[in-house]
Amino acid sequence: VAAKWKQMLDELASYLERHGTTEVPVEPGPHAALGEWVQQQRLKKVQRSLTEDQVRRLEKLGFVWDSHEHGGPKKTPGWVIATFDAKLRELAEFREASGHCEVPSTEGELSSWVSK
Repeated sequence: VAAKWKQMLDELASYLERHGTTEVPVEPGPHAALGEWVQQQRLKKVQRSLTEDQVRRLEKLGFVWDSHEHGGPKKTPGWVIATFDAKLRELAEFREASGHCEVPSTEGELSSWVSK
């Protein structure tokens, strides 16, 4: 888990260098996974499940905890629909392969999405 978190932090730092911001869109595209990770970090901070070191590392990059307060990307109905549709397609593929929708935790993000 720590290695994956560090990898995503490195990706965020690279994104910041290229785009000048840590606000990564969660829309389908080349940075969708990073955008979802950024959103998860915001949620984890609210849930107090990030370590102090993780918070410090994100803040060192200038991480924006509340993108709405800083004029960042807004979650429009189109964004919500696109994200939902993508996850629903992924779940349909899982069901086709497994014959059920009981997604085990080994399926990562899909498991998290289904459990919400």
